[in-house]
Amino acid sequence: MLKEMYKAEVVLFGEHHNNPIVHWLQYEATVDFSKSNKLTLSAEMFDADNQAALNDYL
Repeated sequence: MLKEMYKAEVVLFGEHHNNPIVHWLQYEATVDFSKSNKLTLSAEMFDADNQAALNDYL
């Protein structure tokens, strides 16, 4: 799976919020991609009114 993901310009992960296997796969892929410096993360769960706090954190 990772070999195919490395070929892509963008990889989107869908999820079932209560499924630990999906979260584990997301974690493992994130760790692998972070080692190659080929990683940008985005999170859909943040609302626009949280942007200032998110910017401060980053």
